[in-house]
Amino acid sequence: MAQILRKMININPQKYNLFRNYTCRTPPAPPYKIRHAYPCDHERLLEFMVDTYFQAEPSLVNIGLAGKPSPLLLYLMQQSIKEGLSLVCIDRSNNCIVGAAINTSPTKEGCKSTLELVCCSECEKSRELIKFFVYCSKECNLWDKYCINHFFECSHVAVHPEHQGHGIAKRLVEESWILARDLPSSLFRIDASSRYTAKICESLGFDCEWSIEYKKYCCNGQFPFQNIKEPHTQFTVYSDKLDFIDDYYPSSSKKQKK
Repeated sequence: MAQILRKMININPQKYNLFRNYTCRTPPAPPYKIRHAYPCDHERLLEFMVDTYFQAEPSLVNIGLAGKPSPLLLYLMQQSIKEGLSLVCIDRSNNCIVGAAINTSPTKEGCKSTLELVCCSECEKSRELIKFFVYCSKECNLWDKYCINHFFECSHVAVHPEHQGHGIAKRLVEESWILARDLPSSLFRIDASSRYTAKICESLGFDCEWSIEYKKYCCNGQFPFQNIKEPHTQFTVYSDKLDFIDDYYPSSSKKQKK
């Protein structure tokens, strides 16, 4: 028996494939999964956005609103989640939300309605931030440029600080793009309020529609962005036309199939 074992140890495994069971095992499941945010997820999704997005989102930081969100900003986030287009990234080990993409389908009329809510807020900085977002939408005016009534917008992307650096944000954007194509929508839009989001958009080949430096935005003679932090000094609107796509593939490989 000892001689047989010694022979087995000296056998070339590549020649006889004795260790096939070890090399052909199914790889472990990835630690994260991305799926739709179900109605039962909405409450904890809102809590996640309060704990992450509202603490460090560059446009909020640059205008001095990072921290506890105002009632109006919280209401707008809640309404966006209720549209039912958002995605969440779940940590498989504990079933906690570690990332999210809040997706919406804005219309030109809805943009006007949002502006009307400004007078309802007692927080001046919240009013200025909403005016800024509406201003950006009006300036790039994708509705008239592409002759559409609505489009798919990846409005907010957030990843828990402990889970950053694993490509979660990029995957959320890609999966949002796929969802937009499958609805179907003819146009995908994403606002890059940070340099990190802009890099993701550039790597996926999205088109830059419009851009402005935070420090150059002026409203009623005032410059509301007084706390600008590097490297997030610019707000850029990106888009991607979806009407020509035939096959099912993520946006990162789309440009190669044109």
